[in-house]
Amino acid sequence: MLNIIFFNLSILLLIIIGAVFVGSANNFDTKFYKHLLSIFVGLIAFVLISLRFIKIEKIVDYSVFFWLISIGILILNLFIGTTVNGSKSWIYIGNFSFQPAELTKLSLLFLFLWTMQKIRENTIFFAFSLIFSSITILPIFLQPDLGFSVLLFLTNLIMNYLIGINGFVVTVILLVTVFIGSIVIKPYQLERLITFMDPYRDPLGSGWQTIQSVNCIINGGLWGQGIGNGMLSKLGFLPEKDTDFIFSLITEEVGLIGATLIIFLFIILILSIIWVYKNSELIQNKIISSYVFGIIFVQTFVNIAMNTMSGPITGLPLPLISYGGTNMVVTLCLLGIINQLNFEIYRSNKIKKWVE
Repeated sequence: MLNIIFFNLSILLLIIIGAVFVGSANNFDTKFYKHLLSIFVGLIAFVLISLRFIKIEKIVDYSVFFWLISIGILILNLFIGTTVNGSKSWIYIGNFSFQPAELTKLSLLFLFLWTMQKIRENTIFFAFSLIFSSITILPIFLQPDLGFSVLLFLTNLIMNYLIGINGFVVTVILLVTVFIGSIVIKPYQLERLITFMDPYRDPLGSGWQTIQSVNCIINGGLWGQGIGNGMLSKLGFLPEKDTDFIFSLITEEVGLIGATLIIFLFIILILSIIWVYKNSELIQNKIISSYVFGIIFVQTFVNIAMNTMSGPITGLPLPLISYGGTNMVVTLCLLGIINQLNFEIYRSNKIKKWVE
C-alpha cells in the first residue's frame, strides 16, 4: 500500500508543480489553460487504466494494428507535419496539435508484450524488439528528432537488460549503434555535441541556450527569486522556458531548494516503478515496469542534464512538468499501467497473507 501512496503522491505533486511553472512561464495565459486541459485528459486516462476500466491485455490483442497505425502517422507526418525548431515533429489540425512520435511509446510497449506472448524466449525477443524499435525510430530520426530516437533506443536496451539479456551483449549493441550514429549524424546535431563540451566557443550562437540555462540556475541561488519573478527567464533570455528548459526556470524562481524537491520527487517515482518491477512475477509485467522505468528515467535524466550543462541539448521535455499535451497524456497512460500493476500486486499480497 505504501508504494501505491508514494507513487500516486509523487505524480500528483509533479503535475501541480508543472502546472504552476508552466503558468508562471506564460503569465497564466492561454497556454496555461491548454496545459490544464491536457492534465485533465491525462488524469482521466490514468484513473481508467489504474482501476482496470481499460485492460492492458485487451489492448495487447490489437497491438500490431496499433503499432502499424502509429508508423503510418509518423510517415504521414514527414509530408504534412509542421516544422518546429528544425524538426518536423508536429501535426496541426486547426487549433489542435499533437506529436506523433509520442504515440510510439505506447504502441511499442503493447507490441513488445504481444511479441513476448508469441515467443516466450528472451534472446529471440531481444532480436525482434531491436527490429521493431529500428523500424519505429527511422521515421522519427528522419524528422529529424535525434533526442526522441535515442530515448526509444535506450529504453529498449534498458528493458531487455532488466528482463535478463546479457549486459555484454547490450553494451556491444549500444557501441555499434553509437558508431553508426557517428556516421549518419547531421552537422547541426554534431554541433550540439561539440557545444555541450564547450558552450562558450559560440556564446551568441549554438552555445546561447546552454549558457542562459545555467545563468538562470545561478541566478536562482538557494531560495530563488520567487514564483513569477525570474528575471532572466522573464526578460526572454531563456529559450523554450516552458518545455525543454523549464527546470532552469523553476530553479531560478524557487532556487536550489525547489530544484532538489523536484529531483527528490522523481527519485520517489522511479523507485516506485522499480518496486513494481521487483515484485512482478510475470515476464509481461516485468517488461511493462522496465519499459516505463526506461522512459521516465532517460527522459528525466537527459532533460535535467541538458539544463545543467551536464549533457547536450536533445529537446526531450521533463515528464509531468513540461508544457506539451501529447507528452502529458501519454506519460500518464504509461504511469496508469504501472498503477494497475501496483494494485494487482497489492491484491495478490493480501490474498497470500489471508491464505497463510
